[in-house]
Amino acid sequence: ALALGSMLHIARMWYYLGRAGRSAVDPVEAMRTAPARIAWVFARAEQIWRGYVQWAAQHDRFVVLDVEREYESPNGRFTARLDLVYAQNGKVYAEDLKSTAGNVKSHHQEWEQSGQMAMIDALGRHVLAPMYAAQARAGFGGVILTVIGTGAQIECARDLLDIPVLFKGAALARVAREVDATDADIAAHGDDPWAYPINPEACRDRWG
Repeated sequence: ALALGSMLHIARMWYYLGRAGRSAVDPVEAMRTAPARIAWVFARAEQIWRGYVQWAAQHDRFVVLDVEREYESPNGRFTARLDLVYAQNGKVYAEDLKSTAGNVKSHHQEWEQSGQMAMIDALGRHVLAPMYAAQARAGFGGVILTVIGTGAQIECARDLLDIPVLFKGAALARVAREVDATDADIAAHGDDPWAYPINPEACRDRWG
């Protein structure tokens, strides 16, 4: 599942960079030449990708503003690489991609109380809205989750996440505490994260 998700992220990146006129790289070739640790799922990834392209041709009604770009909060305390930022109907949206072998139609509900999505929402309101004010005068529209099914039936869904207001505040407060704890670790142990005391609430590597 991780390999398929990584392959689809690669293809989508080049696809939307092409839509923005910033790349001529073929998404399928990009998957074909991906690192061997994920390229072993190329055949299945190509099937799913072609299904996504057909779906996107019917559902994409936006202007691509940026793809896989890292944004930083105004206070410099956290960053996030956003999969896709676009303008639609006068608003700017941040879109995240997930893949699942489960229920595509309801998958977005699992992410509406996700710290990741709360952070993306904060960046949208405080960074994307002013940054893209010329292209999206109506401000930030919200966080969009696009889900690509990797099961036997290839299907996709795109939903605006309904992130509870109270959860947004709680997530931001939690991140602030974690950043404070990290600053304290750096002060006490230097800038090598492997020397820090193990924190079960923080990621040790890209997988968890």
